[in-house]
Amino acid sequence: MTDTALYRESGLDFHLDPELVFRPEELSGKGFQGVPACDFIWRREPGWLEIVEVKNTVPKKAYDLRHAGNRLREQYLHGLLIWLAGAFGRHGSRTNLPEALQGGEAAVLKARFILIVPGLQARHLPEFQQHLRKQLQSLTRSFAMEQPLVLGEDEARRRLPIS
Repeated sequence: MTDTALYRESGLDFHLDPELVFRPEELSGKGFQGVPACDFIWRREPGWLEIVEVKNTVPKKAYDLRHAGNRLREQYLHGLLIWLAGAFGRHGSRTNLPEALQGGEAAVLKARFILIVPGLQARHLPEFQQHLRKQLQSLTRSFAMEQPLVLGEDEARRRLPIS
């Protein structure tokens, strides 16, 4: 394992092994412009693949929650598809995927979507959790994934390498 690198997302500092992380939203060049994607995909040992999005703001109304959920679904789906395409050579070396995230072995890891909202109060987590599960149900079923998680800042700090 190599040293960790610092990845800053929405005011949180993640310390991740660069050999285990892919950042699809940072891809540029022909074919990637205008493609919204998740913040990062992390191969978490042992045996997990976590597709992570960090948001600073939370919607206040039900309509806004649905709209935000649609946007999240799009970001997660595109991040997942860019990773899979890269893992199986569809973009050549343009994705610059770490070896640990390439090929069939990585594709069969247990996987889940994680949404981190630092300002989200603990009492609102169940509502957001339920909504995200509904929004991502077809994706989690299609890719045989675990249920998505919504984490506030405190829980995210307990579960993930954040300083």
